[in-house]
This record gives sequence, C-alpha cells and structure tokens, in this order.
Amino acid sequence: MKYILIIWLSTGSITVPLEQGNCDFYMQQLEDQGRITYNIPNTYLDSVPLWGYHCTTLEQLDAEFTVEELTNIIGE
Repeated sequence: MKYILIIWLSTGSITVPLEQGNCDFYMQQLEDQGRITYNIPNTYLDSVPLWGYHCTTLEQLDAEFTVEELTNIIGE
C-alpha cells in the first residue's frame, strides 16, 4: 500500500510518497535534521511557515479526489 504525506506550507503544498505509513517518523526526521524549526506559535520547514500535514493512502486519495486532481497532487 502506498502512503502519501501532504505538507501544507504558506507558499503551497508538498506531497511526499512513502512506502510505509509512518508520516510522524518522517516529520520527526525533518525536525532532527534541523529542517523543521519553531518560533512559538509558528512552525517552519526550511524557514517557510508550515501550516500542517496529513497522512493518507493512495486508495483514500483516490476516493476523495478525481484522477485529474490526484495527478496534479502527486505528479504521476
């Protein structure tokens, strides 16, 4: 099963395909690398305001979006 991590930033969104569904672990890795930083009450990814993230499966996305929308989201 393919997992998709969607990260919402103030400048747009980033979609990361993951083989395993541990999105929190992926986000923790970004934090450990110093790419996610905090200036309470704000959170940043590479100095860009991070609004939130969502982990889902490709099957769930397929049910929530049209094929055209999915193509735009994941670029495949």
